[in-house]
Amino acid sequence: MNIPCTVIQKKKLRSALLSPFSRSHRNRHEINNLDPELAVAYAHGVTTPDGRLFYLKNAKCGCTTISQILHTYVFGAPFQGNIHESGTLPLGLRHFRLHRAAIANPEAVKFSFVRHPVNRLRSAFCNFFVDDERNPQALRHWDNMLALGFKPGGEINYNFDVFLDYVALSLEKARLLCDEHWRPQFISLGSGKIVYDKIGRFENFSADLSEIFSNAGLPFLVALAERKMIFNQSSNGKRDDLIVSRTQATKIRSLYAMDFEAYGYQ
Repeated sequence: MNIPCTVIQKKKLRSALLSPFSRSHRNRHEINNLDPELAVAYAHGVTTPDGRLFYLKNAKCGCTTISQILHTYVFGAPFQGNIHESGTLPLGLRHFRLHRAAIANPEAVKFSFVRHPVNRLRSAFCNFFVDDERNPQALRHWDNMLALGFKPGGEINYNFDVFLDYVALSLEKARLLCDEHWRPQFISLGSGKIVYDKIGRFENFSADLSEIFSNAGLPFLVALAERKMIFNQSSNGKRDDLIVSRTQATKIRSLYAMDFEAYGYQ
C-alpha cells in the first residue's frame, strides 16, 4: 500500500535535490532542520502581514472561509480562486519564518478550529469519495481505496467502512504526515507545541470566530464573521444516507483518542 506523499515530504525531497543549484532551494532546505511536529503546523499556517494574527488551518473545519476572511482583511476583498493556492496571502510552509515569529510574539493572536472527530471524518469521506464534485486530491487515494475494496457507487456504509480501514492504515504508516483531511487534529495543530489564544469549535463557528477577532481588536472582521460568510460548503457535507454506526463511531474514537481527550469531545 503506497500512502501518498504530503506537501511537506514533497517540498523536502525537491529542496534537497535542488539546493546545490538554487538559493531559494537552499533556503527551503532549512525546512529539513525544523522540528517535524512544528513543520506540520507551519505547512498550513496563515500569518497576516502585520503580524497581528496567526491562524492554523485545520482541514474540514471551515479553513476556506477563515482564510478568505483573512484575505479580505489584508487586501479588502476575497481571493478570486482557490484561496489555499493564493500567492498573495502569507500561507504555507515557505512562510514558516513569519509563522514562527508570530507564534513567538505575545501580541499576536494565535488561533485555530477543531471539529468533532466523527463528523470531521464523515465530512472528509463524503467530500473525497461520495460527492459529485469530489475533492481533486481524492485521486491520490483512489487506487488504495479500490485495493481495499471500495466500490464506486456502492452501498455508502460499506464504503465508509473501507475508508475507515484506509484511515487506520494511513495513521499506522504515516501518522505525522498522512493526508491532513484525516490526520489527527492534535498533530495538525502542532502536537501541543504551539500555545493558542483560542481553539474554536466548528460547532460554534461564527460565535467563536467573532470572539477571536473581537479579542484581537478587529471589529471589521467581527462583522464579517457574524455575517456567516461561507466560501466552501464541503465542510458541511450532510448526507442523510450515511448514518455512522455505533461500531464505526467506536473505531473512530479509538483512532482519534488524542483528539477526543485534547479537545473535550464526547
